Amino acid sequence: MLKRTDVAGFLQGLFVLPLCALFGGLVALLFKAHGFGLWACVGFCALFPIFGAVKTKQKSLLAGLLVGVIVSIILLVALAPAHAEEPPLPLRGFSVCLDPGHVSETSAGTVSRDGRLTEAHVNWVIAQRLTRLLKAEGATVVPTKLHESQVVANRRRAEIANAMHADLFLRLHCDSGEQSGIATYYPDRQGRRFGVTGPSPEVMRSSRRAAQSFQPAVAASLRGVIRDAGIKGDSQTGVGGKQGALTGSIFSQVPALTVEMCVLTNAHDYRFMKAAAGQDAMAHALLAGVEAVAVQEREER
Repeated sequence: MLKRTDVAGFLQGLFVLPLCALFGGLVALLFKAHGFGLWACVGFCALFPIFGAVKTKQKSLLAGLLVGVIVSIILLVALAPAHAEEPPLPLRGFSVCLDPGHVSETSAGTVSRDGRLTEAHVNWVIAQRLTRLLKAEGATVVPTKLHESQVVANRRRAEIANAMHADLFLRLHCDSGEQSGIATYYPDRQGRRFGVTGPSPEVMRSSRRAAQSFQPAVAASLRGVIRDAGIKGDSQTGVGGKQGALTGSIFSQVPALTVEMCVLTNAHDYRFMKAAAGQDAMAHALLAGVEAVAVQEREER
């Protein structure tokens, strides 16, 4: 027959352990402990009644503590917040070699008419913004230069993209002239530079497909803000017209796109790219273009 003292001991053990564990949690909260520190505090405080029961050899108290442990575990499992599955990052597994154009072996790039904004600076600022956006969506991003004034040869830029087997070699530039707009260039024919002929027919095909996905997405993001200057071949550029293709494209072994983000000598484009809001809009538009290329590549696999 159960004695009143046995029942009291059992009930004491049943409730004292969760209370001690709760006290340990409060101590951990006081000292802002998380992870291992939190569980160490909870476990240390929960051991006190167990040691007391073992020392006094109170069987009813030990039984209550055992049941208290079981109840506590059940409550923890039941009350633990369910971890919702995080949505997959849209660019996870996609790699981009991001090339802020200039300074190179050929030139330092163009300059706005008032001399206050250089192409090299615009390219660098947009690249920094775009890098953060790409990484936030899971992309692997490797830059071709580590600081704004770094001089990197165009051949070397392509070699960096090749070494990482980039899914996309994205080259950021600004144009000069009177017309406004953003245009995407791809190698439409082979060129020759330093005794090397390139890119390969496969790189030309993959670059063309990438441009056909990239430019419409970028233009849609910038609709009403900056003119869509369309998709063009490297052969339509000054350097590409002489060599057959841009130097970066000639040495590229991965899909290569050169984006003339604006015409820096155009008054409208200059005001747009000078403003922080315009730079942010451009970075998000380029992100949309990369996303479109990634979707296209996944569909073709």
